[in-house]
Amino acid sequence: MLKEPGFNTVVGVPAGPTAFRGNNFAPGTGAIVLSAQAARLRAQPRLGSEILASANRQEIVEVIDRVGNPEDGFIWYQVTYQGTTGWVRGDLLQPA
Repeated sequence: MLKEPGFNTVVGVPAGPTAFRGNNFAPGTGAIVLSAQAARLRAQPRLGSEILASANRQEIVEVIDRVGNPEDGFIWYQVTYQGTTGWVRGDLLQPA
């Protein structure tokens, strides 16, 4: 990783707190898919990552973990849905 003055080790992320878009869920809780059509479960917590499965609107997923991605500004949740584990953007979920 490159390091620039005034930035963290990830290039392009300002030093200090970073605001991420998405809701806040604790691991081990359920969340309901909010998306108009479906939420894509991705292999990695980033846009453009391989799509493993899709959860339809109002389906419940189990939250396992979460991370903030400074590249796209989203909170991503690692979830399990119908036996598949993947990452979903936090703004596509609401508390179950």
